[in-house]
Amino acid sequence: MKPTLTLLTALLLAPLVALQAEELRVVNGDFSDLTGLKPHGGDGWHEGVPTGWKSSAAFPLYAVHTGADGKQPACNVSQLGFLEQNVGALAQAADVVLTMDVADGWRKGAELNAEVMDADGEVFARIQLKTGLGQRLVAGNVPARSPVVVRFRALNGTTPALDNVSVTTHPAGSQRATPQFRVRRFQPDQPLARARRVASVSAELDHLNVEDVDVAVSLSLPPGVRVVESEVGGTHRLRAAEARSRLTWKIEAEAAMTADLR
Repeated sequence: MKPTLTLLTALLLAPLVALQAEELRVVNGDFSDLTGLKPHGGDGWHEGVPTGWKSSAAFPLYAVHTGADGKQPACNVSQLGFLEQNVGALAQAADVVLTMDVADGWRKGAELNAEVMDADGEVFARIQLKTGLGQRLVAGNVPARSPVVVRFRALNGTTPALDNVSVTTHPAGSQRATPQFRVRRFQPDQPLARARRVASVSAELDHLNVEDVDVAVSLSLPPGVRVVESEVGGTHRLRAAEARSRLTWKIEAEAAMTADLR
């Protein structure tokens, strides 16, 4: 009976080993591995692409700060274009949770786009983040056998400090997926807006969700521009039955200017 028992034990353990081998994992998610990087400019900066990662930048210079000032090492995504890593393949369909810290380490603003996608570039989930610790992007029901890639890029000329990147998997449908939408259009409704006259600006959102979700909405205006009227509250419901939403604000400027609206 002993040989039979041994054989049964081996058969039971084999699937578990295979599943662990296919578990998703981020390499050098805290950017503490400086292998292949070169010191640049002093003050703790290093140039090059961090170990385990790929970058679209040809010659990234101020890529990783080692924390010479007592802080933890962090990656300066603005120097690396698209920063990405293939973190493995799923043995079965699952919810994939990407977790990361984003800081404004160099006081130039921090806006970061994060995505979970497959190796062919099909996006499972994306999000735009500002500063915060332990921020999450949840891609729901990622198909089995999908090679999973995580990708980051800095937005709007800011320099977000990225750190503590990790991924976990959960049973499909067990996590609340991050609401998904795409801004199709965001611009004034008239080609020319005059000072001290009310003008309207609109955003059109494409819905990419299988159920209704609520998203936070805000319009950022520079000094001298104000909202006169709007039906857009702090929260907007994206309805799965509607493919698109239109959000409109009526604004007015005190004087002639060139202004960025976000």
